[in-house]
Amino acid sequence: MIPPEQTKYASRVVDRPVWSRIEQGTIFSNVVAENYVNCEVYGLVITARCDLAQAKASVINYIPLVPFRDWGSRDFAMLLCTQLRKDAIGKFREVLREHGLRDTLLVTQKPRAILDKCFDTTSGGQSGKRAERCKAIVEQLDDLERIGSQAIATPTDLDTLHKMAPKGAEAMVTKCIGQQLSGYYFLPTADPSAEPTGYVALLREIYHLPTSLALAVASGLDKDRHEQFCREHRDVKDRLRLGPEDLAMPVGTVRSPHLEHLMQVFSHLYGRIGLEDTTPEYETFVRAQVFGRTK
Repeated sequence: MIPPEQTKYASRVVDRPVWSRIEQGTIFSNVVAENYVNCEVYGLVITARCDLAQAKASVINYIPLVPFRDWGSRDFAMLLCTQLRKDAIGKFREVLREHGLRDTLLVTQKPRAILDKCFDTTSGGQSGKRAERCKAIVEQLDDLERIGSQAIATPTDLDTLHKMAPKGAEAMVTKCIGQQLSGYYFLPTADPSAEPTGYVALLREIYHLPTSLALAVASGLDKDRHEQFCREHRDVKDRLRLGPEDLAMPVGTVRSPHLEHLMQVFSHLYGRIGLEDTTPEYETFVRAQVFGRTK
């Protein structure tokens, strides 16, 4: 049961759409997104308001909006696998150094091969303890490789990841909901008439529809009209997916100031600039200008 205050919050973020109109922030149904086959995917329009109002745009740009549950078994699982593997490799390097081995072994050998050749899990003392630690890390890496190689993580896989790092997994979910996970934006719902079970906008996947097709969606587009349009415009035949009873149409619109914040996050993602780091020696030199000579 979703608390009433959460439903009220969702209504402050996503409102009912304006029928027959496509504008920035409009959410429409029956969209296709990479890696989200057979999922309930929506499109969120990001084209500038002025371009839409003055009919300057020949295409309408949008980003996919996917259910949080489906995101969890795909992007979330992939991100968590990547993070956990990085952490596990760091621990593996530590064990190698403690065992008197160079961590450069990982350049030419896989962790399991190193375990089999360089460690004896039957020995006692500190050497045996290091071997057991190494074995546990290798088994974790094997699980991560298996889960990461799958397009969709199963509930059992997600439970395995959560057991490996419960705090890390929950922290990543918290970051997503708090709009702090790069490349993603959380919305409580896509349709204000539905329960706010959570959706995630995939900011790195930008798609487009011809304006004429988008305007048809604005008034409700059925399968027959969509197929006719695709015969005339073959380059967009895979952008929408409609069954015999489906109707691609607006279902919601992101309200202010949440829309402006979403666009700010989106713009920052593509406008980031990486700069060269200063050296520790130069930092020491600059600090000395204020605090005097340091040791």
